[in-house]
Amino acid sequence: MKKAKIPIIVIISFVVFSLLIATFLSSNPRFDPTYFTAVFQEKFASPEAVFERLWKSHISGDKDLYAEVFGRRLKGSEREMGASSERAVPKIEKVSRHKNSAYIQTTDWGGSFEKIGGRWVFQNEEVGFYCRQFFRVFGIETAKFLREG
Repeated sequence: MKKAKIPIIVIISFVVFSLLIATFLSSNPRFDPTYFTAVFQEKFASPEAVFERLWKSHISGDKDLYAEVFGRRLKGSEREMGASSERAVPKIEKVSRHKNSAYIQTTDWGGSFEKIGGRWVFQNEEVGFYCRQFFRVFGIETAKFLREG
């Protein structure tokens, strides 16, 4: 009987530890509430609207627009973004849309989008995005926002 308890304890510990890690990862990055007002909810009401502004920010090198698209402050190498050599917004070929996520595909590009706080944001295939999707299966929203003030 004692030999049977050890593997069960190890498995339960592994599952609990995995859920704790997934919870931590799903709360990152922290979104900026400044980008979730009614104005931004209207401006970014669809994944297609976010896609359009994402590409406009790439073409122009507009970091403020880039932050709006992400719904958060830029971090790390994102702050170093410059204007792209692209001069036109690519044509959308396919949109796979679900309740809180979407994937947009063009001829040479594909990207994930997520609905958070009443608006859509661009997701650059981060682990947190997939962890949030996992918890949403169980009706749990884990997206976190920066504290104001």
